Amino acid sequence: MAKVTAPLMSFGARGKIANSLVFFPWKGINAVRQYVIPTNPKTGRQITQRGYFQDAVDHIHAAQSQADD
Repeated sequence: MAKVTAPLMSFGARGKIANSLVFFPWKGINAVRQYVIPTNPKTGRQITQRGYFQDAVDHIHAAQSQADD
């Protein structure tokens, strides 16, 4: 990620340019980075791992609702 002081001939920029660059403010600085599309793997191992997290969240929600009663 690069810091920019005056991107696109202005003192601030937001948004993307042609699926190539993304300009955004970050922690008080103007920054630019490459535009990326996050992947969402649907492999068997990934689905299993997501199931573990879903089960954990379900257990936590059940425990919280029992604590409220």
